[in-house]
Amino acid sequence: MLNENLKHLRKSKGLTQEELALQLGVVRQTISKWEKGLSVPDSEMLIEISEQLSVPVSALLGDTIEPADKEDMVKILSEKLALINEQLANAAERKRRLTRGLSFAGIAVVACCLVWQAILLLQPYSSSRNAGAFVIGGADGPTSIFLYGSGIGVTGWIILAVILIASICGICLTRRK
Repeated sequence: MLNENLKHLRKSKGLTQEELALQLGVVRQTISKWEKGLSVPDSEMLIEISEQLSVPVSALLGDTIEPADKEDMVKILSEKLALINEQLANAAERKRRLTRGLSFAGIAVVACCLVWQAILLLQPYSSSRNAGAFVIGGADGPTSIFLYGSGIGVTGWIILAVILIASICGICLTRRK
């Protein structure tokens, strides 16, 4: 809610992110993060934003809080911002866990396909089964047999490579630091 209210109020005042950032003494990317809900300003900055936009802090938070003095306001704002930060952290952790789980699932799929291909490649050559078979080999005889319909194929190998690379990247990007 804070992110949407901030963006709406900034635009209603005819300010760009850059202009508001200059007034607040922060960089434009900070305003962008606040408006995207990726982070939240601290309570002192929230008060400064409300002053720059000429609106009460409650309008930014979407609440109707009107404490008596500035100290009470800072305390209430700090509690609300801590709650918002906790919600952002929980959402980020859920996303990290989901991505990591899907990455491990991708590696499991690749491993199963590789095991299946290994089983097919290790089957002994049998002339009774070679109808419809493609034999790879040289002068020394066949080295492997792919029965039509049971091999992965070029497209399958490309897809498996992409899944493996994406899965490894997902695991690396989601590891805890």
